[in-house]
Amino acid sequence: MHLKSKEIIIEAPAEKVFGQIANCHHLKQGIGLANVPQMSDLECTDTTCSFKMAGLGSLVLTITDTTFPTRVVYDVKNEHIRTVTVYFDIETVQGGSRLVSSSDLDMPFFMSQMLKPVLLNFLNVLVDCVKTTTERTQ
Repeated sequence: MHLKSKEIIIEAPAEKVFGQIANCHHLKQGIGLANVPQMSDLECTDTTCSFKMAGLGSLVLTITDTTFPTRVVYDVKNEHIRTVTVYFDIETVQGGSRLVSSSDLDMPFFMSQMLKPVLLNFLNVLVDCVKTTTERTQ
């Protein structure tokens, strides 16, 4: 199953948006996932981030690929689901950047239907946090 977050426009160049997403330390400190009510126990290195999220349990995000300044790819794993791949695609638009996050779910259909709303919310929270932080640090 393929999920796609809402598309948002960020008033910052693609390189700045990419910098916020391509280092997991920014997820915790810069982007502010530590302040998202659904998340707890957030721990990050340069390439991985682990936390607990309501509805999903313990998650580990690992950066698996980057293409400067247009794409960052994460694998997301936990004890209940196989790998979920999350893509952040950044496009330069007039006056800033367009950011969208998407995900491919590799799990049984019935389970993907149960997790779809939680994962979609997660993708939307991520893009909102990136927008807020990137524009704040302009």
